[in-house]
Amino acid sequence: MEEESAEFYERLAKQESEAGNMFKSFSIQNRKLALIVQRAYVSSISDAVEGCFTFRMEEEEYQIHELLSGPITSDEALDRSLRLEQTASKFYEEAQKQSQSLLPDVSRAFAAAARERQKRLAALATLT
Repeated sequence: MEEESAEFYERLAKQESEAGNMFKSFSIQNRKLALIVQRAYVSSISDAVEGCFTFRMEEEEYQIHELLSGPITSDEALDRSLRLEQTASKFYEEAQKQSQSLLPDVSRAFAAAARERQKRLAALATLT
């Protein structure tokens, strides 16, 4: 999710002069979030395997590929960005809830990612 959306925001940064800096910062932050979540997950994976932990999430609810693919007009950029951030925020909030009891480090990483996505929603709302 983070790598795909980072590439999406890089495209928007090049395309959108007004909000280009914001989109560029989103792209950079996406890659940082990916590392934070990945590191927390890798450090906790043996606990998860030993505890037979799995996420119970419907993959269809968090699909972002259609939002990120294809050409994007200036008019679509804000709408797609808002929908992406809403989807990502919802994903991270649910992942945080499900991992809270068994994987505290991973849960904290998901919570941080959800907070970041909520901040972005607020920043994007200022553009409307």
